Amino acid sequence: MSCFLFLLVGIFLGIKIFGIKSQLLVLDDVTIFDKIATWNEAKDICEKRGQLMLTLDSEEKFSVLTNRTSFVGLDLLSGDYWLGLHDVNAGSSREFYWHDCRPFLPSDWSRWDPVGDEPDNPSTQRCIRIFYGKWRTVECHIARRFICEAQKDYCPYLHQPETAVEQSPSTFIIELNSDLESCKQVCNNMYAVNGSCWGVMTLDSESSPSSCKLVITNDVPNTHTSSGVNLYMKDCLKVSVNNDSTTVQSRPDVYPVSNCSLAGQKINAGILPTSLRCSAHVVLNSSDLSSSYPITSSTQRITTTEFKDVSHEDLILSIQNMKNSLAVNKSETSSEIRKKISVYESRTSAVSMGLIGTIVIVIVMLCPVISDLTSVIQRRKK
Repeated sequence: MSCFLFLLVGIFLGIKIFGIKSQLLVLDDVTIFDKIATWNEAKDICEKRGQLMLTLDSEEKFSVLTNRTSFVGLDLLSGDYWLGLHDVNAGSSREFYWHDCRPFLPSDWSRWDPVGDEPDNPSTQRCIRIFYGKWRTVECHIARRFICEAQKDYCPYLHQPETAVEQSPSTFIIELNSDLESCKQVCNNMYAVNGSCWGVMTLDSESSPSSCKLVITNDVPNTHTSSGVNLYMKDCLKVSVNNDSTTVQSRPDVYPVSNCSLAGQKINAGILPTSLRCSAHVVLNSSDLSSSYPITSSTQRITTTEFKDVSHEDLILSIQNMKNSLAVNKSETSSEIRKKISVYESRTSAVSMGLIGTIVIVIVMLCPVISDLTSVIQRRKK
């Protein structure tokens, strides 16, 4: 029994000490209002500002927002705020939509409060609040705090001198023959299914003044000190607190006033995801790949041309060229090779898992030894 408890304690401490959560590049301008309003009043205020009520559609976004809002003295885990989520169906069946009229499906990520079997009372409670980190359905005419958000067109960059990004299976580097500002423009418009441009690295070198490296990842990459390297990291989430006394028409409606429905969904075109806004693109020339630079599964050299407005057909062609240039033979990737051989992995998450596994194995092996030693000692005492 004691061995089993030791095993549980070891696993728990390992997860607490070494557990790491990934974070998303949340491209948002978030405004927290230090005032209360009904759901429909909050909706009107957000729309007048060109924003939407808060959308929480992933664990990553919730974690990032919770962390960042704590910096301004507020916390989603200890507050009571409206969400943009609402039910447009007046009947007993639910039909949830976010403020931008994107449907919320039962399979989507959520934080429904298990207490009270949420979502409940579909006939009267059709607006959603986040209360101490959990979602609850309530009537819309009750006033509470609210949060507005708007997706930004681009992320500002934070300069970190003498810092470089480490390559890993989830992070790869693309080198460009362009100056820093051009590289930032490329990074602002580069999105992919398995990641996006997280930042830009440059080298203090007279031999290559017009060269930079894009960091493409779907996670927060590891960094290390590196002399002569400048890292420009995206700072995509802005959080501010609004204390003004903006007045709007009183909206004591019990139900949400919404234009969303399955019959005709509307999307606020002013707040489309940045990846769908294509006013500029990069033309990639695969013939310019330099053989003088070692091409690996995680590093490629790409030459860019000037930015310009293009037709839809040219854009599709450009995207196809990008896909072809970034294509990777999976059989030659480091992750595929490592499946067949034993290679040291320096990532913190890998070291943590290895350490936890070692602790578990050692505890399991020591249990019978300790038990036998206890028996031997007791016999000798007799």
